[in-house]
Amino acid sequence: ARSSMSKMRSAASDGEASSSVSKDSLLGTAGPRDISTRDKHDQQHSRKHPPTKKKTIQISLIHSLSHTQILHEAMEFIHRDRDVLLQALLKWCGIFHGAHRGALSSFLSVLPPKVGTRKLLERFHDGEYLDLLEPPSLKGDASNLPSECCQSMEGHQDLSCNSNDTIHMEEQSEVDDNEASNLFKIPLSPPPPVESYLQPPSDEILSKYGLEDDCPYPLTRQAQTLLWKYCLAISGASWHAASLLTASEHKHQTDVAIHWGGGRHHAHANKAGGFCYVSDVVLAIQRLLHGHDGGIDDGMLEADRISIQRNISFRRILYIDIDIHHADAVQAAFYDTDQVLTASFHRHSPGFFPSCSGSSREKGEAATRGFGYNLNVPLPAGVGDVQFLRIYRKTVFGLVKAYDPHAVVLCVGADGLEGDELVSGGLDGESVSGEG
Repeated sequence: ARSSMSKMRSAASDGEASSSVSKDSLLGTAGPRDISTRDKHDQQHSRKHPPTKKKTIQISLIHSLSHTQILHEAMEFIHRDRDVLLQALLKWCGIFHGAHRGALSSFLSVLPPKVGTRKLLERFHDGEYLDLLEPPSLKGDASNLPSECCQSMEGHQDLSCNSNDTIHMEEQSEVDDNEASNLFKIPLSPPPPVESYLQPPSDEILSKYGLEDDCPYPLTRQAQTLLWKYCLAISGASWHAASLLTASEHKHQTDVAIHWGGGRHHAHANKAGGFCYVSDVVLAIQRLLHGHDGGIDDGMLEADRISIQRNISFRRILYIDIDIHHADAVQAAFYDTDQVLTASFHRHSPGFFPSCSGSSREKGEAATRGFGYNLNVPLPAGVGDVQFLRIYRKTVFGLVKAYDPHAVVLCVGADGLEGDELVSGGLDGESVSGEG
């Protein structure tokens, strides 16, 4: 699980009068006649003002099998089977079936993600950097992506559907066992022909734009096409998720939007890093901040523009990141503004990525409105579950009370769990990592 967004609603308090008068004093001064009169008044008030039914929080999960396929094939070198395991977990737990026509349908919708465009990526990323990622022949149009850029999953169909309809996930929930097992049998591609290999840029350029080590530059045309399709997929899906909070897509009134493939918080405007090529997180926050702009979606998504039935503007966004690595790119993007309060809970020690940021002394750009609106919480080594929850609750509750955000964006990196393969070298455990 990586990224989710939700709206915050403030509850009206009873005011100073109720807090200054205790329950005992009310009972002590009220005689029989007073109580009877009060009862009559309460009965009359209840007839005139019947209790309102509490609104059910509506959740939208941005997900489809074709989206999972893209994520898996593009990032298998680091994620391994994570994305298809999540797909299988959602299926066998009955999430798809329940959201379509089961008990979950009253509050949960599963929507196929929309695909982004180069224009969307250019809202945050530099053009020269995107030129290195984008295949020259595509020019930002993912509809022209060749079929060979994605291996087909043998034995299953692509269940993507019309972007204007809720995806019918019962088709996935009723797949037979043989078909489901094929999610884990991704066929190996044959070696690409010699003419498909790319001539990479110079080492100096690759280093300048971070396209090395954990963010390797693609070596073949097929790999470059797949990487570009992945960038458009995750950015479009997170933009779509954020737009559901500020606009209404037909009947879907969304309070919480979830994109489990998102959370690419290390991609800077002109540099990749930490397995992140583009920052869907920054783009999603931008969508929340500019929701009042009726034309904000123009050209951002390949599908038809999202139909707006309501127009909500969020002026204060609380960004919370519990990935074990510091949210360096998100911090940098909003370091000089008070419209986004970034709070990152992470490990910070010499040599641990990212080594150049994450200190508690980083509080925002001096002499700007952003000073005081950045909070880094380096966690002590060996932090356990109880200690982490105590730190998290005290910090987050204090921030919500002081900042009063209109919306919350939560980045949930699972690499803080004990036994995480990337950090600790194992995968057996569910508590907070000793590397914390």
